[in-house]
Amino acid sequence: MQTQPQEGSARVVRLGFIGAGEVNFGSDTVAVPWNHARVVDLLGRGEGWGGLAPVGLRIVGVADVNAARADAVADRWRAKSPQVFGEAKGFGSVTDMLDQARPDAVIIGLPPFAHGLPAKFDFELECARRGVHIFVEKPISSHPPELVSQVRDELERLAAEHGVVVSVGYMFRYSAPVLKLRQLLAEHAAAHPQAPAVRAVLLKYNTAYPAIAKAMWWDVRLSGGPGFLSLLPNDVVSGKSVEAGLPAEFRVPRLTTAHWRFESGAVGSLTHGVMLHGDHYECEIEVWGDGIRIRLEDPYGRARLLVSRDQGAENVQTEEVITFAEGEDNFYEKELAAWLHAIATGDASGIRSSYADAFKTFELTWAIRASSEKNRC
Repeated sequence: MQTQPQEGSARVVRLGFIGAGEVNFGSDTVAVPWNHARVVDLLGRGEGWGGLAPVGLRIVGVADVNAARADAVADRWRAKSPQVFGEAKGFGSVTDMLDQARPDAVIIGLPPFAHGLPAKFDFELECARRGVHIFVEKPISSHPPELVSQVRDELERLAAEHGVVVSVGYMFRYSAPVLKLRQLLAEHAAAHPQAPAVRAVLLKYNTAYPAIAKAMWWDVRLSGGPGFLSLLPNDVVSGKSVEAGLPAEFRVPRLTTAHWRFESGAVGSLTHGVMLHGDHYECEIEVWGDGIRIRLEDPYGRARLLVSRDQGAENVQTEEVITFAEGEDNFYEKELAAWLHAIATGDASGIRSSYADAFKTFELTWAIRASSEKNRC
């Protein structure tokens, strides 16, 4: 049920949520930044659009297999923000919401095992067949790539046929520090055209495990890999990983290290740990180039870039620190604003992750998992 922008009038997008859990509606006990309802409410009141023209929003439905939870969430937000959520109703199935609320677009915020599976959990395809625009939260699934690829192929066909705008929530692709890092690399490459701009990409992600409250997050069958991998170019050609940790068959390992090679000849590595106490995670991205090294620290919070360059015949090294104030760069707002702007205007140039592109990241996480299980120690 696709609608087109009308000349001379403001476009209002009727939006539905698939999933009434924490991804879409936040936590009752802990403040989480990925609360899509909070972001949509902000955008619906005309804030958080950056340089984009605001799009009118009306939330018309919340679908969840737990109908009582869907009703409760819809009731709570309808009372909290009648301007944006005034028409919101709860539904016990996606089909009922699509039939009765008739949204123009949906945000899919489900556990990875509950979507991206042909025939059983293919909500993406059900929406696309009706011309409903789709924002899918990462990861796109936790099912084997050979199955998820069927959803990818059919979704691509349906999106082209019905003019559906599809975006996947890899939010770091909208991050100002990440975009600045890429800008610095591009400038260095332009200044040194004879030298490869990137020789190595090193990713580190260490989780504070007392903060991981849900059992599904510990089960590789139900959850997914780190979103850091979405920052990599999609030309990984080979890789190997080794796990050290708990031997349980389906338990997420306490420590995984993975290494791979890009088509360019550069190498990459990921060290992923579930090792920290407390509630603070440690995240870091480091890029080595010919004559330059850039390290991005704390991309989730008070991010900063540390840039080291070698200059001149004496090989003098310069150091630069680029800081970003916490809260000044809300990539959660940017990713949804870009998607909604594309729906309203037809300009999808601001969307940084299509489903097909996200599938490449998904394949890499599965390759790391398969290799680590084979090489477990």
